[in-house]
Amino acid sequence: MNTRRSFAGLIAVNIVMLALLAMVTWAPTSSADSNGSAPTGDYIMVGGRVTGLTSNGVYVLDQRSGFLIGFKFDLGSKKMKALSVRNVNQDAAEAGPGR
Repeated sequence: MNTRRSFAGLIAVNIVMLALLAMVTWAPTSSADSNGSAPTGDYIMVGGRVTGLTSNGVYVLDQRSGFLIGFKFDLGSKKMKALSVRNVNQDAAEAGPGR
């Protein structure tokens, strides 16, 4: 009789887990770009030297918006820290056409 109760409990737990899985799988999802407010970008990431630092950094360029962000790894906090943000499109417009 004890074995029968444990099987019934196990089956009930499995049914509940399957129901949760079905809800998560077919639930409507929302994302930041679903309403067009925050379009996704195409990114390029390149590692390289950073002026004034002994360690290297990572540069990330969002090709759609033109923003270039430099990052470094801070050993003290063990996190990536943003160094600077530049708008490459604006810099190119201010520089004018090439020769």
